Amino acid sequence: MRDFKNGFLFLFLLFFSLQGWAGSFMVYPVKIYLDSKKKSGEIRVYNPQKRSIYIQVGGYSWEQNKNGKPIYSEPKGLVFFPKMLKLEPKSERVIRIAYKGEKLKVERTYRIFVREIPVSKPGDKKITIALKIDLPVFVAPENIKRSFEIKDLKVESGKMSVDVKNSGSVHIMVKEISWRGFDRNQKETFHKNIRGWYILPGAKKRYVINIGSKECKRTTSLEVKVKTEKIEKSSIFSLPKKRVCSQ
Repeated sequence: MRDFKNGFLFLFLLFFSLQGWAGSFMVYPVKIYLDSKKKSGEIRVYNPQKRSIYIQVGGYSWEQNKNGKPIYSEPKGLVFFPKMLKLEPKSERVIRIAYKGEKLKVERTYRIFVREIPVSKPGDKKITIALKIDLPVFVAPENIKRSFEIKDLKVESGKMSVDVKNSGSVHIMVKEISWRGFDRNQKETFHKNIRGWYILPGAKKRYVINIGSKECKRTTSLEVKVKTEKIEKSSIFSLPKKRVCSQ
């Protein structure tokens, strides 16, 4: 068990960006991928403290509407246990997750939360904050198609915006969106990068940047490049001659 703990802590330090760290406990991994061959997985929870802690585990279905806003509901098809657990000091426990639903044509997505239950001692007047880590669970369909579209450029009131629509059968994770403007001589007028997030199948997200009046007026064409975890794509837009460049 000691070797496992040491290995767990080493992974936590080495892959800090991939871990969930909530101050009083840590979890690994922070994403779960299931499919028709791998229908179950697990989350490891480790208590690095010198006191025992109590953990609650819950879950819900995670969808997005056509504009990318989250919709949460009961986690049909997903099973996870235990839902309550106690972690002794310097110990770890395993939360098991399984998909028991039907075969899928489009990816199904869930979120699992792991939350500490604050325990107050008699007479304790300190305010205790419950810490929580939220983890995505992705259940892949039989046929995986990764595809997205960059469309519907708008220029108004000192802002530029485009829609990124997921036209595939699985989620995309937008890592970066690069915006490059060019004048009529193809000289670069501006260059901006912004970060994105998950877009689930069938959903879209509008991304917006601010642009100065001078750069907006000089720009005649725009290249928008979207980079995801798996693929990247770019689109070229011609800016409308009549546009509002000032706020």
